Amino acid sequence: MTDEKIVFVTGGTGFIGRHAVHALLRNGYEVHVASRTYNGPFAPSPRMRIHECDLFDNDYVCRLLRMIQPTHLLHLAWETTHGRFWNSPSNAQWIEASLGLLRGFSACGGHRAVFAGSCAEYGESAEICDEITTPLRPTSLYGVSKNALQQVVAEYARTTGLSTAWGRLFNVYGPGESEQRFVSSTVKTLLADKSAICRHGSHVRDYLHVHDVGNALTTLLESDVTGPVNVASGRPVTLEEIATRLVATVGRGNATIENGEPSVDNPPEISAVTERLSKEVAWAPSITLDEGLRSVVHTLQQHRQSRAA
Repeated sequence: MTDEKIVFVTGGTGFIGRHAVHALLRNGYEVHVASRTYNGPFAPSPRMRIHECDLFDNDYVCRLLRMIQPTHLLHLAWETTHGRFWNSPSNAQWIEASLGLLRGFSACGGHRAVFAGSCAEYGESAEICDEITTPLRPTSLYGVSKNALQQVVAEYARTTGLSTAWGRLFNVYGPGESEQRFVSSTVKTLLADKSAICRHGSHVRDYLHVHDVGNALTTLLESDVTGPVNVASGRPVTLEEIATRLVATVGRGNATIENGEPSVDNPPEISAVTERLSKEVAWAPSITLDEGLRSVVHTLQQHRQSRAA
């Protein structure tokens, strides 16, 4: 087997993908990014190429894979529009497209694939989530679809010998995230010197900075660890604590903390056991929560100033 590392990345121009691409380049990969429309902030590199590609066109995807002959696959693409993805019918299409991608990659002789999963797969079981012992009871079409794909990928790997892992992502945040998400929407409100409402202050979540997520997925791809791996900080925090830290970091505005009732879709705790990530993958976060929150504040301050100029 050649020592050359050629990776095919889907979703590589997205929020998480661009950080994974930078990490892959740092780790010596030849990187091929599939993107429906190119909008990635990448400096020119002789080891990276962007391919305009509709992942729902499986015939074209397979032709592209035969041309590239990738050794590795990092599949991040999915429906991610804020608020829409939970129960979008496109989730079913993404299962089909992902399986076509898996078959095409395997047929070209690829030997290692990592797929992006979600803590939404835990669903009603969400509390302190362990990959081995926590039942999977998803409550949204998104969670059901991710869970279904994970099961097929695992069985496909078992029967074909392909090495696969499933990076189960928790709460990812950082510069470039949708401004409707909790951290960025809170910062925007505070920068306007208004009161940010935190409606579920007692809810516990596990936040991991997007730069670390990109590094974690790259390290997982480089490893021989198989099956589901929680990709999270392992340091759960209440939403009230995040709001309070953001008020202190921004230095203006205030936070109104409420403790709304939990629901099936919004449980009181979603935190991760990260022993597989820390011990088997041998990876740990490099960015503290305070550092990460400051990076979001700094970015949104710059955007606000540039719009005012």
